[in-house]
Amino acid sequence: MKTIICCVRHGQTDGNKSRTFQGRSDLPLNSIGIEQANISADLLIKCPIKWDVIISSPFIRAYQTCQIIANKIGYTDPIIVDPLAIERAFGEGEGKPITEENYKLISENFFKGQESEQDIIKRGNELINKILLNYPGKNILLVSHSHFIKSLLIPHDNTLKFDSGIPNASLNFLTYTDNKFEKAEIGIYLSHWNFPKHSKLSAVMLHDLGQQHGEWPMMWKLEFWDKFDLAFLPSNDWAEMWTNGSKYKFVRPRIGAFLTGWPKSDRIFEKNFFSDTDTIKEMIDSSKKTILYAPSWEWDERELEIATIVKDMDVNLLIKQFPATPTVFPQQYEIINKVHEKVRALNLSNVHILDSSVNIYDAISVCDVLVSEESSTLYEAMLMDKPMIAVTDWLVPDVNPPRLPEFPYDFAIHTEHKFLKQTLQNVLQNNDSLEAIKKFREKNFSDLGNSGKKTMDVIDSILENKIIDKYKIPTIAEEYIPKEYRISVRNRKFMLAKYEFVHTTKLGAFLFKIYTRLKCRNQ
Repeated sequence: MKTIICCVRHGQTDGNKSRTFQGRSDLPLNSIGIEQANISADLLIKCPIKWDVIISSPFIRAYQTCQIIANKIGYTDPIIVDPLAIERAFGEGEGKPITEENYKLISENFFKGQESEQDIIKRGNELINKILLNYPGKNILLVSHSHFIKSLLIPHDNTLKFDSGIPNASLNFLTYTDNKFEKAEIGIYLSHWNFPKHSKLSAVMLHDLGQQHGEWPMMWKLEFWDKFDLAFLPSNDWAEMWTNGSKYKFVRPRIGAFLTGWPKSDRIFEKNFFSDTDTIKEMIDSSKKTILYAPSWEWDERELEIATIVKDMDVNLLIKQFPATPTVFPQQYEIINKVHEKVRALNLSNVHILDSSVNIYDAISVCDVLVSEESSTLYEAMLMDKPMIAVTDWLVPDVNPPRLPEFPYDFAIHTEHKFLKQTLQNVLQNNDSLEAIKKFREKNFSDLGNSGKKTMDVIDSILENKIIDKYKIPTIAEEYIPKEYRISVRNRKFMLAKYEFVHTTKLGAFLFKIYTRLKCRNQ
């Protein structure tokens, strides 16, 4: 017996727009929130599930979202209001700005009258048990709030924390079944660590265009796509590279590879996706140019370096780090916090550290130039016609010893860190990289803003047993695995076994937790 619960966060309110902790404040949806609720309803209509029950938090923002969804999907039964689905109480923290510092205080139960993480998880578990008891085997829509939804997800996902972002009107699915080994209906996998055996229909796509930088078939040393049913590729250029590499057996998915574009890019062209731009603009001096520093990893106090560079420049500097937490990337979490403290100690009015929950797309949309080394933010800035600088000698610590970054594309301006200030000044005064940006985009992307739809067209065709020659990429006739790859096959099997032990067993997760804590303590 299978029970599906779709947890829907309410649409945007003015409290969300101003980025404050709403808690038990009963605010209605604003105009964007109403539109977001309608978009969620449109997605639920496309979902091949009949919703048996709709449950709402008592707050007006959740109930309004419920009503919009119910009307649009044709749900006519009464909406059940359950007080257990209410938002987390933040006590005296309610109404305070959503910042890294305030999240830390909340995690420490600093504010009088607030609900602890343990208590909200307990309350979430109580509602889940109630649903499973009263509606076994039913499909449930639960419309609630950010922290309450996270209280339901966190016990099942050790990468998710209470300071992680849950977008307004987002859909988050939980499936409860008597068969703990039941496979997912459809699995979409990205680079490096893939377990297609857990899905009845598996598909793989590129995480970003820096994935081995198009060096096919060399990238397949770690990416054996013949274990998958489908592959999706982002452009004609990539499709051609795949065709040339398809003579190797392990490059070929069982059903085929398809040219559908890069779904990640759709968000950039999505109406009303940018929700944090006004908040960011309020931080900065609108009369000045804005630099955004967004690295793949913080390393060797680079954040402090660029803050020192701009202190005498007539510019704004935005610093946006990736969302490391004490349990996910604990070393980087410590490094980032320490360097944040040093930057704040400079007391520079033109330097602003963005909270980790701020959407990177919003930050890119506000800036005039992006600074990184090889981060995928460079591709996203390129899609938004923003000039970008790739610092070529900022080391990347994802291996030991740290390596030089790899970003060979000429749509970004390359420089060494000792020349960064001069390069920034040149770009801000005279940006001539727009032509290179447009050429790269035309070559490496197709179906911008429509990729997700094309991808789902392929999946729908397969589910409906239709012929799917549409978008299919041709292959080369040969099929073999060269000798030089056989050792790679063995190495990959070992790495996958190790990774699966850590991430799919309680013992593995426990041992990994101890290992990371000891490693952090020794450094």
